[in-house]
Amino acid sequence: MKVQIRNLGIVREADIDLKPLTVFIGPNNTGKTWVAYALGGILGLYGWGKYIDAYINSQVNADYHNVLASIQQEILEKGRAALDIVQFTDECLETYVNHVASVAKGWITAFIGVSPQHIKDFTIHFDFLRDKEEILERIKKSAMRTRYGFGKAREEALFNVSKEKDSHELRFFTSSLDESEEDLLHEDIQTFVARPVFRLMQRSIFRNTIIFPAERTTLVTLKFKIDSRELNENETYFSIDDAESPSPPQPVGYFLGMLIDLYRRGNTSQFADNDGMGQLAQILETNILQGTVDFSTPEPHPSREIMFQANDNTLLGISAASSMVKELAPLVLYLKYQAKKGELIIIDEPEMNLHPEAQVRMAEFLAIMVHAGLRVLITTHSPYIIDHLTNLMKAAKHEDKDTIRDLFYLKQEEAFISQDNVAVYFFDEGTAYNILENDGLINWQTFSQVSERVSQIFFDMDEVA
Repeated sequence: MKVQIRNLGIVREADIDLKPLTVFIGPNNTGKTWVAYALGGILGLYGWGKYIDAYINSQVNADYHNVLASIQQEILEKGRAALDIVQFTDECLETYVNHVASVAKGWITAFIGVSPQHIKDFTIHFDFLRDKEEILERIKKSAMRTRYGFGKAREEALFNVSKEKDSHELRFFTSSLDESEEDLLHEDIQTFVARPVFRLMQRSIFRNTIIFPAERTTLVTLKFKIDSRELNENETYFSIDDAESPSPPQPVGYFLGMLIDLYRRGNTSQFADNDGMGQLAQILETNILQGTVDFSTPEPHPSREIMFQANDNTLLGISAASSMVKELAPLVLYLKYQAKKGELIIIDEPEMNLHPEAQVRMAEFLAIMVHAGLRVLITTHSPYIIDHLTNLMKAAKHEDKDTIRDLFYLKQEEAFISQDNVAVYFFDEGTAYNILENDGLINWQTFSQVSERVSQIFFDMDEVA
């Protein structure tokens, strides 16, 4: 997927080709995190939700509106309709996503926490030509069953949407309605059609986007409590103790929401049926953390805490654990209880609080995540990650991978990643440069120049009179 970004704060111009593993490097204050967060917001369910609001309120003039309007009319007249969602996606995906991107100008400042003056002339454009076939196959393989109720019969599911796996048809149908409910249906029919159509299209790109902001090391130590509000008879809502503090930027807010959801829902049954992602958590615990991260209770409970048990059986609350454990604990819990293939994981500086050896191990682990079906975008200042990524791409070309596997820290061939699946961009002077060369080497002058300068100072001091 190719992305053209213009005038996002300090980033005047950046052309990004998103790959399964995309890496942003460069000096501080060059816009790496802003670009990463903007992509996460637009391509995730947040962008979808904001677009739905704009579409329903007639703030978007879309070419495909007439197609959806005919579906709405058919439902009103016959009580059912069908849309070839694969064909619709083929014809309308790029238009839809670029409409989502255009709507983003109205919410991007609040999302990433910047002043409106920083995005005065902001534009972003997506090109899906290379990825279209894969996206269409994903939407064909997708399945959906959604039931809506409203009015007096809210619990009776008066409106149903379904799509079977491998089918092209997205089907809409209604139950029998009385006269007053027909009026309500007429008012809300646009929402009921638009939401599943655009949700399927959005999730055909990435199932969702998950952002791990730099603040995660502190946020994971926050205390949570049960709120008196109930979601339903058997479910209780957890909230942050300091509920009246100012709202944080959305990446931080969504990360907190993920933690809250983990407290509420993370349990052993989810770990057993987690799209194979739980095995990734075990690799991270065994090879980097050297201990396990989990909750103090196997099921949600008011007294629940995040705990770390080291390999020597020392048991610590997360607040007392090392900075490395705090750094990686949210990722472990996400992989155990929430992660699904096809999600885009955005990690701001995954090397934070990690020893150089752990940073190199982390580089291998990021590639393993990609091999398992996740998509990863990171910002980094780590020369160890960048250097080792070159090794991992070279290893992927090796004729006998089994003979070189033990040279690597995690000793897993799944860490070897094809150069075709990697993109590395250097941010500086208002733009982003592709620094992954055709031979697989990464031209990372931003790090080497500093190392050379530090070494040179040692010798220059001897020449000062």
